Amino acid sequence: YVRGIEDDLPKAQYDRDEHRKAVIEDIRSNWIRLSHNGKFHAIFATSSIPEAIKYYRMFRQIAPELKVAPLFDPNIDNNPGAIFKEDGLVEILTDYNATYGTTFTIPTFAAYKKDDEYIAYLDESQEKLGKIIQELCWNEDRFIRGFTGDGQVIGKRDDPEANMWLNPQSWAVISGFASDEQADKALEMVYERLNTEYGAILMDPPYHAHAFDGALAVIYNAGTKENAGIFSQSQGWIILAEALKGHGDRAFKYFIENAPAAQNDRAEIRRLEPYCYGQFTEGKASPNFGRSHVHWLTGTASTVMVGCVEGILGMRPDFYGLHIAPSIPKAWDGFEIEKDFRGCHLHIVVKNPDHVESGCKSLLVNGQAVEGDYIPKELLSEQTEIELTM
Repeated sequence: YVRGIEDDLPKAQYDRDEHRKAVIEDIRSNWIRLSHNGKFHAIFATSSIPEAIKYYRMFRQIAPELKVAPLFDPNIDNNPGAIFKEDGLVEILTDYNATYGTTFTIPTFAAYKKDDEYIAYLDESQEKLGKIIQELCWNEDRFIRGFTGDGQVIGKRDDPEANMWLNPQSWAVISGFASDEQADKALEMVYERLNTEYGAILMDPPYHAHAFDGALAVIYNAGTKENAGIFSQSQGWIILAEALKGHGDRAFKYFIENAPAAQNDRAEIRRLEPYCYGQFTEGKASPNFGRSHVHWLTGTASTVMVGCVEGILGMRPDFYGLHIAPSIPKAWDGFEIEKDFRGCHLHIVVKNPDHVESGCKSLLVNGQAVEGDYIPKELLSEQTEIELTM
């Protein structure tokens, strides 16, 4: 190993706008000569995806005449910088589409990379998996819970215990996998079999004598934890599922049933602070039905927030803009929101003169009529006035 000057320079030396600007200026000033007057392309490697995004934005600012197209793994994760990475992807593909008249999105990022073989593989795999799931997992009026390693079905409708499960129904609707008929049947079964005055239980009936080998839920008393308890995080998913189907009354009912602040008149039953969710509430099979446990140790706040904001209020962003598709109780006259969205401030007024649960009669963006419930990013201004009539 031959020691070089890079060994004595800290990484911070390169992670500066001054350094990036100098690099871009060097590329720009030598581009015609090194590319043989644009005959050849060039590859510019960076140390990380966030670094690539920073360079891309600076290229656009300093040297817009150079055509720069970043390529990297599009998967969004929960690691630090994931939001920065996703925002960068949106910006990159939006610029590319505007320049070349294409319509690439994050789900079609493989097409942007011209990875036709991978696209074909994904399409074929999705179709194959869909057929398998429809054949093996739909059970008359519900989706089963799953399979054991040796092929035993979990959650069949004729099982003596745990024959109706909450999450498979919610997820099938949220994913768009369930057909309209399947969604209606599955959600109705959730409401009939699993809903209680404190929210929907995870499954019914509880395990006692017929649990499959390895079913840890059976170690808990009936109505507690995973054994037919009311898990708070799962409430956000059923709220979202009902809202996506336009069932505003039922979506809001699920929210209110499990909302801590709505249970202050039952504090002696709930026995948990009124300002935070617990991990679970004891279900109808428990003698302590309604008692909540394990405060603060739950991801419920974020899950229910998505159920309420993207579901009930209908604020659903996508790659190019924002859907406003509320699913609210028909008794509501409407609602009003102040929302910051991709550098713009939105003042949103939703009116419900006919007292319906969902639907869009008209949509105005800064006084301009827009078809449907979708607002492209290009229509948004620094201060945007939006009025939707249901």
